[in-house]
Amino acid sequence: MKRIMLIALLLALVLPATPLKAQRGSSEFELHKNGFIYSDTTMAQLAHIVDSLNLKYKRCDLWKKYTSVPQTAAYVIRLDSGKNIKAAYQDIKKGISFDAFLQKYPLATCEKMLVLKSLEIDYEKKNYISYAAIAANGYGYRQRENDTSKYNNPVKDKWKAEYNAKGTYSHEYVTALYFP
Repeated sequence: MKRIMLIALLLALVLPATPLKAQRGSSEFELHKNGFIYSDTTMAQLAHIVDSLNLKYKRCDLWKKYTSVPQTAAYVIRLDSGKNIKAAYQDIKKGISFDAFLQKYPLATCEKMLVLKSLEIDYEKKNYISYAAIAANGYGYRQRENDTSKYNNPVKDKWKAEYNAKGTYSHEYVTALYFP
């Protein structure tokens, strides 16, 4: 009984002495009158620092050229089943119209995507044109053209196609970009 009385007396003396911040909640930082963990003086200093950093981006340098990567919408067509895959590639090379291609090859899949065109350099330090197609669902497709002299040529109503012959580790398919 004496033990219980001693523990109760000890708790009565210790509990009121604990800081209020431990009783207020689980915050490990002291809250100031402004409701933040920083004092008003510190908040004023932080506001000054942020304002000075924002001034750095306030001006627009008119002497700089701001350009985007050339981009357009295109159809990504893939044909990987059927007997006439190589014939489809040949038709694309001959410049078959988009509608005629879809009619002639109904097994081909077709999806409209955003295509970005850029000049890039490969690991052998060779320049090439990259066509990167991006769909809304995150699917992407990339095609490469080694003739960089065609970079500024218009692509309207043109095809960019790749043919993969049936090999040991892959199957035959044609993938093409059509720029309407």
